[in-house]
Amino acid sequence: MNDRDAGILDRILAAPVRPGELIAGRALAVAALGTSGLVTVWAVTTVAFGAHWGPTAGVLPVLVATVLAIAGVTLVVASLGRTEQQVGALTGIVQDTAATFTATAVSARLTGAPVAEIARDLARTAPPVAVASRDVGAGAGVEPNRFSEVAPRNLILFVFINSLASAAFIVSVRRCGVLHRAASTRSGVPALLAGLALGWLVLALAQSALIVAVGALAFGVDWGDPLAGGLLLLAFAGVGCGGGLVVGAIGRDPERTSSITPFVGIVLGAIGGCMVPLEFFPPAIDAVAHVTPHYWAVTGWEDLIIDGGGLADVGVNLAVLAVMAVALSAAAILRHQLARG
Repeated sequence: MNDRDAGILDRILAAPVRPGELIAGRALAVAALGTSGLVTVWAVTTVAFGAHWGPTAGVLPVLVATVLAIAGVTLVVASLGRTEQQVGALTGIVQDTAATFTATAVSARLTGAPVAEIARDLARTAPPVAVASRDVGAGAGVEPNRFSEVAPRNLILFVFINSLASAAFIVSVRRCGVLHRAASTRSGVPALLAGLALGWLVLALAQSALIVAVGALAFGVDWGDPLAGGLLLLAFAGVGCGGGLVVGAIGRDPERTSSITPFVGIVLGAIGGCMVPLEFFPPAIDAVAHVTPHYWAVTGWEDLIIDGGGLADVGVNLAVLAVMAVALSAAAILRHQLARG
């Protein structure tokens, strides 16, 4: 909502604050947000993707100038717009103009042509370009739709995040002393943890089946070989449950655990290829991705959906995921045993 529509700006102006101070504060806030965003993009693309932005001494002045320009344009648009619709329309005009100017300036710098000439070329309608494609590999002839790459990545990302949510419940059980009392029974802690893991495994499989069904019925996703796909779902669900047990074994506070686990799941999903295709990763990040279970699940689904592979093609992926699931579950049980002892 526009500040003036809500009357906030009028109430601030009525206070003992000078208009210049108000404008300066607003500009400072916009500049701070712009600086954080640009610096984050600069740092992430440089460290994670190996982008070269040039000498630091030359990049920083450009970033500062960009932030000041963004702050100035934001204040002008906010001052001219009387309603949210007007502000939105002005913002669209500014964005289109900035995109055209940026394309013109970059093209002029790369080609050395005059800016006016490039601007005229950009204004013309580009002729249609014919593009030919050819399928290669084991899955030649298989034509997945545009959802075939998105659906399995979303399945992997959100099933793992929800599986980690079991950690907060396990921390609560520990703090209530349930595990200590269970240790004195015949079943013991391992049986109790196995029961908890089995419950979360069923939930993870149910969520996986729901995503598979919606993807197939609503978006036409062909999930490939049913047997291989089912085993892949089972193995990855086991990894998620094992991860939840480990986090629940080391967590100390249920609230903190429940707030940290989504962040952990998102970071592992990003590194494992759930958000950006693995082909875009530099060698260093690609090597780290092999450590995450998401990498093996993503590449497994690519073999099934994109390449039309079968059980033999995802055998290594299933083996790695199974080892991870067993190792995480064993580590959680060992941690509880050592804490009890």
